[in-house]
This record gives sequence, structure tokens and C-alpha cells, in this order.
Amino acid sequence: MNNYSLFTDASLNPKLKVGVGGYLLVPESFIETPPNLIKTTELNKIIVLKKFEDTSSTKLEVQTVLWALEECCAGSTIFGPGKLRIYSDSQCVEGLLSRRAGLENNGFHSRGGNRLLKNASLYGKYYEFYDRLKFEVTKVAGHTRSHSRNTVQHIFSFVDQKVRKTLKIWMAQLEAEKAEWYLYMIRCRDGTLYTGISNDVIRRFEQHQEMGKQGAKYLRGRGPLKLVFQKKIGSKSSALKLEQKIKKLSKSQKEIIIHTGDIN
Repeated sequence: MNNYSLFTDASLNPKLKVGVGGYLLVPESFIETPPNLIKTTELNKIIVLKKFEDTSSTKLEVQTVLWALEECCAGSTIFGPGKLRIYSDSQCVEGLLSRRAGLENNGFHSRGGNRLLKNASLYGKYYEFYDRLKFEVTKVAGHTRSHSRNTVQHIFSFVDQKVRKTLKIWMAQLEAEKAEWYLYMIRCRDGTLYTGISNDVIRRFEQHQEMGKQGAKYLRGRGPLKLVFQKKIGSKSSALKLEQKIKKLSKSQKEIIIHTGDIN
């Protein structure tokens, strides 16, 4: 039976209490591959990512490991006792095994014994997995220089970069959803009307006027352009729905909206 290596990492936005966890599972023999022979395209095929909400730094680290174990072990019999090694840069994940006796003796309560630890249920599940799998945990040094990384550090760095990038994209999406979105209409030189949405109408109109790749393809070569209507809608999803409705209207109906300002 083959041994396996499980790489886990997580990245948190503490202000919003949201984060992204990721894991990558490979046969232990894969660790023997020289770093320069590992292809990122292959790692991209097997990495798994997940968003977590209402979390914290320590909680997210343990949540990610538990989720990875649940996913990898669901309906699988490949992980016999002692056949799995977990790689993580988390001091908490590594230290939980040595803290087990103390935590269980206190019933997962604080040292004073009057407060249940916030992550008590997660710690309990972690130990349940350990009793079943007898896994080992190896702490990986984080943020090593690329030229000095061994294979383990190279793989872990890949996972780290992916979770950070995914969190960054997610945060941008959340910010876009929170922003106030507008519906706008532009009159072209030939009199036709273009309808769009943006959370920054002036910037978007300037992009259209430049006639470059960032602007709408429909507007290229139709200048000069004139911004003739804009109205605050709210969320991006609401603006998108309204945009689709307005685009289906006739030109005369759009002219009425421009004249009256009434989008209803």
C-alpha cells in the first residue's frame, strides 16, 4: 500500500473573518521528484480550494486540515494507519498532537476550567482522525527563497500562492458586490444607444472613449460618444438584471428613460 503526502495551507482576511483553504494530495514517491521537474500545470489539476466564512486564523488552519482529511478519506480505503503525512506551516496543526493529553484532561476547557475553548469541537475531530489514521505532521518553513527550496517546500509554496491568489480574487468580488453599481447609457455618433453597468461610470466612459480593448467592442469606431444617462441601482446583481431588461427595449423606450429618468 502506498504512502501519501497531504499539503494543506490557508489564507485569512481577518477584517472580514473569511479565508481560503487549499490542499494537495500526492503519493509519497512524488516527493522524490526534483523541484525543477515538477510542472505547475500538473499541480493545478490536483489542487483543491475552498472558501470559509466566520473564521479566524487558528480556526481556519484546523478547518482546512479537517476538510482535506474528510474529502480525501470519503469512501476511500487507501489511507491505512501510518500511511499519511501532513505538511503544514501551522504551529497549531503541528502542536495539537503534543497538546492532546493536556486538552483532553481539561475537557477542552481553558486552564481555569471555566471556559470551553472556541475550537474545542475542531480539536476533537482532529484527534478522531488521528486515532483512525495515525498520520504524521511535518511543519514546513514558510516563505523560503525559490532557489533554495527542496521539493516539499516547492509544493507547499505552490499551495500557498494558490490560496492567497484565490482569497485576493474573492475579496475583489466581495468589494465589487458591496459597491454601488450604476446603469448608464451612451449615445453614439450614429444615434444608437449603448447600455452598460459600472461602479465607476466616469472611469468606464473614459475607457469606452479610448476605443481600446478595455472598452466595449460595440462602441469602437462609433465616436464621438456622449454619456446621456446614469442612475444608481445598488448591487451588481441588481444592476445586471436591469441591464438585460433595458437592452431588450426599443430605442424609443430607451429615449423615454433618458428624458424622464424613470427606469420603471
